[in-house]
Amino acid sequence: MRLLLILVFLGVSHLGAQNWQSLSDYPGIAVDDASAFSIGDTAYFGAGLTSWWAPRANFFGLDLQSFQWFSIAALPVGEERHYAAAFSTDRFGYVFGGYNGQQFLNDLWRYDPLLDQWMEMSPLPDSGRSGTACFRIGDTAYFIGGKNDSNYALAEVWAYSISDDNWHSLQDFPFGNRWAASATAMLGKGYLLFGRNEKDEYQKGFYRYNPNTNQWIHMMDFSGAGRSHACLLSLDSLLVAGFGIDSSNHYYADWQEYDKTNQSWTSLNSIPAGGRKGGMAISTGGKLVYCTGIDAAGLWTQEAWLYTTQLGDREVEPTEARKLLQIVDVWGRPISAKASGFQIWLYSDGSAEKYWMP
Repeated sequence: MRLLLILVFLGVSHLGAQNWQSLSDYPGIAVDDASAFSIGDTAYFGAGLTSWWAPRANFFGLDLQSFQWFSIAALPVGEERHYAAAFSTDRFGYVFGGYNGQQFLNDLWRYDPLLDQWMEMSPLPDSGRSGTACFRIGDTAYFIGGKNDSNYALAEVWAYSISDDNWHSLQDFPFGNRWAASATAMLGKGYLLFGRNEKDEYQKGFYRYNPNTNQWIHMMDFSGAGRSHACLLSLDSLLVAGFGIDSSNHYYADWQEYDKTNQSWTSLNSIPAGGRKGGMAISTGGKLVYCTGIDAAGLWTQEAWLYTTQLGDREVEPTEARKLLQIVDVWGRPISAKASGFQIWLYSDGSAEKYWMP
C-alpha cells in the first residue's frame, strides 16, 4: 500500500493539531484480534486470526522514526493464538493467554528485541482465557476479565509481578464481568472501557483503578451505545478512545478524547478509512499506530494508520538553550524548512518536533 498522506484538520482542541496518516500495509496476513506492544521507538504487532479462522504466531516490528516494517521472530511453533493480551517494559514485550482455536491459554511469553527471542515465563495459575484487558503500572501488569471454557465473561483481576515473574489474584472487578474490553494506564492509574458481560450485553462504563488502594471507581458512561473490540489508549497524558462494534453491528470510525475538566468525551478527527474493529493499537511518544482488524464491510484489512498530535503548524520555537540543528524528512534526509510534507525538527537538547507542512 502507499505511504500516502491523508490529512484531516479539526482546528483547535485539547490535543491541538491532529492528523491521521496512512502508512505502508501491515506486512503479514490480514488478521483481527491480534496483539501489540511497543519498546522505545519500535512498535511490535502480531498473532491474531485470519479471515479463514486460522490463528497466527508471526510478529513484525515497525520503526516509529522511519515507519518501515521489518520481520522479527515468531512465537514458537504451536503457539499460534488470537485474543491475547500484551504489555511491555522498556526492555521486553509480553504476550499473555488467548485462544488457539481449540483451547484457552494461560501462558505468558516474553520477547527480547536485542536477542530477537521469545522466552516462556510463569503461566497464570488458573484457567486459560482470551479477550482479557490489560495495562501495566510500574512493575506490575494487571489483567481484567476475559472468557474461558466455563464462562462467557469473567470478573477476575490478576496481577503479574514483572521482576519476580509471579502472579497473584486481586479482588474481582466490582462492576460486572467483562470480555473484549479496552484498557490502558496513565499517570499511575489504570482505566477500563467498553466490553461485553456474561449475557453478551455491550458495555459503555468507564472506570479508573487505583493500585495503591486496589479500588475501582465508575467515572462515567461513554456516550452512545456500548461497544466491544474497541480501543482505549493514553496519548500525550490524555486518554483517547474509539473504533469497535456495538449490538446493532455498527462499526465505529470515531476518535474521542476524555475531558477531565468537564468529565465528558470530545470528538476528534475520525480515521479517514471508515469504521473497524479488532485492530492492533499502540501509543508512545505522541504517536499512535492502529493497524489490521475488520472493516465495516466485514473484510479483514492490512491497513496501518498513524495518528499524532504533533503534526500541524509549528508551535514550538527554539530557545537559547534549545537550538534547531537540522530538519529532515521521514527517511532522515535533510530538507529545507520551506519543504512541504512531513518534517522532523531536530534540536540541540536531543528533542524532536514533528510537523506537517502543506
